[in-house]
Amino acid sequence: MAQLKEKVSGQDIQQDHLGFFNRPLFRGADKFLRPAEKPVRISVPLRFNEGEQANAFDQPLAKTDRILDVTLRDGKANGVRCDSVTFTPHCNTTHTESIGHISKDAVSISDVMAGIEDTLHQALLISVRPVAYDTTNDTYKHAKHGDYLITRYGIENAMRSIRGEFPTTQAIIIRCDHLNYLETPFNRFDNPPYFSFEAMQFLVDCGYKHLLTNLPSIDRASDEGELLNHVSFFRMPANRDASGINVAEHKVTNTELCFIPREIQDGHYFLRLGVLHNWNLDAAPAAPLLFPVEEISKEELRRMTSLL
Repeated sequence: MAQLKEKVSGQDIQQDHLGFFNRPLFRGADKFLRPAEKPVRISVPLRFNEGEQANAFDQPLAKTDRILDVTLRDGKANGVRCDSVTFTPHCNTTHTESIGHISKDAVSISDVMAGIEDTLHQALLISVRPVAYDTTNDTYKHAKHGDYLITRYGIENAMRSIRGEFPTTQAIIIRCDHLNYLETPFNRFDNPPYFSFEAMQFLVDCGYKHLLTNLPSIDRASDEGELLNHVSFFRMPANRDASGINVAEHKVTNTELCFIPREIQDGHYFLRLGVLHNWNLDAAPAAPLLFPVEEISKEELRRMTSLL
């Protein structure tokens, strides 16, 4: 008989042979939840040497240089095509970073992601409209007139409108609800909105370990290098000394430059971060996937398991 393996702590239930459980199941209050078969991608396409590209902080565009090329010999292809690639993950595409982005000593994103590369996280997607800095009580040390902020009130208000499927979530995706960031993934990001201190501290207090946003940074683009929101979300000391942090257990990530089209509705999803494996830098390109949630009643599950 096929063996059924169950992990009760909000993890997965898998069945080896019959295929009923070829997708993980998560326990809800009175039902089981599982990811839909077809996910949606929320990353920015990285186009080398062609068409539009995303560009943050006015850095060079991604490019390739042809080293070798396929030629024709007697009407047949000969040789290989090989390119040298130049791009900046923080500026040209969706990327995931962690404490190594700001710590005194280098910490690889691969070390942080070890063991959770393919994990399905329970996630919440909300849309938040940025507000003018001059019109809110939220703060940011280096804010200036003309800046726009993602505020704590905006986040809390968006969360209230979502009826929960999950008792807890480890990840939150915050879509800046501004036309410039919803219609195209290829933005130049001139003075983009960013998070207030109060908004970031609220996310930390809620216990979120994985933050994703369609903005190029959770901090102001020019803040004298302090990156205080990064320090806060990564749960780092003010001096950014990571020597006392157990990287193997400190699974906290920030994913920026996502592209989340308007047609993807707010709500609960399963999330796979999709971070490129074995990337020995502070950040790596990412292709996050959102899986809509499907419900399975306990009655249906009993009928399914009775066939084992």
